Amino acid sequence: MRMNDAGVWELEQQFMAAAWDSARAATAAGPESVSGFLEALAQTEAHLAGLRLAVLDQARFMPEAT
Repeated sequence: MRMNDAGVWELEQQFMAAAWDSARAATAAGPESVSGFLEALAQTEAHLAGLRLAVLDQARFMPEAT
């Protein structure tokens, strides 16, 4: 599946919306949950960075639009 910048942006928005929902729930649950949330957020950010690299790698092989 090929993904363009708009597709990556859309995925980032979905991840961030889910992250904010998780942050609100973790904050309400207490400090232990906040720590777990921060760890999950770091993993999500790492995943997004990997996704960006994959899209950039794909773009190298895509023919230019004419």
